[in-house]
Amino acid sequence: MIQQLIRIIFAILITFLLMNCEKPDTMPPELKLLGDDTMYVVLNKSFEDPGATAKDNKDGDLSQNILITSELNTNETGIYKIYYTVTDDDGNKAETVRYVIVYNQAEKYAGDYLAEITNVQSGDLISYNDLLYPSKEMNHFLYTENFMDDSTEISIYMNPDTAYIEQQKIIYQQDTLFVVTPNPGHADSLSIALDFNLLQTDSTLHSQYELNYQRVTPL
Repeated sequence: MIQQLIRIIFAILITFLLMNCEKPDTMPPELKLLGDDTMYVVLNKSFEDPGATAKDNKDGDLSQNILITSELNTNETGIYKIYYTVTDDDGNKAETVRYVIVYNQAEKYAGDYLAEITNVQSGDLISYNDLLYPSKEMNHFLYTENFMDDSTEISIYMNPDTAYIEQQKIIYQQDTLFVVTPNPGHADSLSIALDFNLLQTDSTLHSQYELNYQRVTPL
């Protein structure tokens, strides 16, 4: 009886010693992104984060404990990072990052163009170089850098699928004139064509123009 009790006590002591001699856990959780490491989102559209999963060798599934931080702004073009962090009960941390690229769908039409603008009434023709560049805040919009051969700047709204110019939005006013475009134009990989009027501040007609942009380098 005494020997059996001694064996039990000895077994308990051995178990206790083994438990206290166990090596500390230094292995971080396994953190995996769901979806691609780099994702794209259209400017002014919402982004749905597919998230991530986390599994620890001791604590099991830690997916609900993942901390997600980001300064993603889908209303401005750029490359953004989303950080995912998870920590197990032993303080081991795992981190990963996803890149999100916010882009303007009209970007493919940006570039250098040769512009030819004709005054319909007088027949006068002006040729000059212009740069069209995408808006950072408004999807589908391209800006002109040198409209009508000066620093006047307008924005052009384009449907990126059909390259159809649906409207022109004027963001610059020169003297007492401003631009409207009752006749939207078409565009392809090489050219943009549109008609517009210059109106006086009382909305009476000042001048009528035809404008053609010819792309210097093709898409």
